[in-house]
Amino acid sequence: MFTRGAYDIVVNAEVPDQAAGMGLALAVRASGSVTDLVVLEELDMKAVLAAANKAARVYKPAG
Repeated sequence: MFTRGAYDIVVNAEVPDQAAGMGLALAVRASGSVTDLVVLEELDMKAVLAAANKAARVYKPAG
């Protein structure tokens, strides 16, 4: 996709896991065909909230 504004080109890709996504980003950077690459990861908010709730149950602030 082409956009107007801060990002000239947007590529929406689905990869099997985070490691594959980062590998793809490294390959693109290494090719020299892109001068400024920004990777935005879509988060599963159900999983994020579950992890936050789990952490909140065991977190004890200092002091």
